[in-house]
Amino acid sequence: MTFLADTNMISELARPQPNAGLLQSSIALSVITLEAIYYGLTSKPKARINTWFQQFFITVKLYQLLLKLLS
Repeated sequence: MTFLADTNMISELARPQPNAGLLQSSIALSVITLEAIYYGLTSKPKARINTWFQQFFITVKLYQLLLKLLS
């Protein structure tokens, strides 16, 4: 099942030991959630979280709509 993730779910994934159930889920992110995460990363930079988020985007499937928005 795919869930529309909010910032709390992404924060959970970034924890050193995230909830195992969440790790097995398929998630989708809205552009509003992406903006909120970006805002949080730029307003209070934390190297570990920033590095995790960059790796997260390397390993996830980006759908065409998001790819067009990012280019």
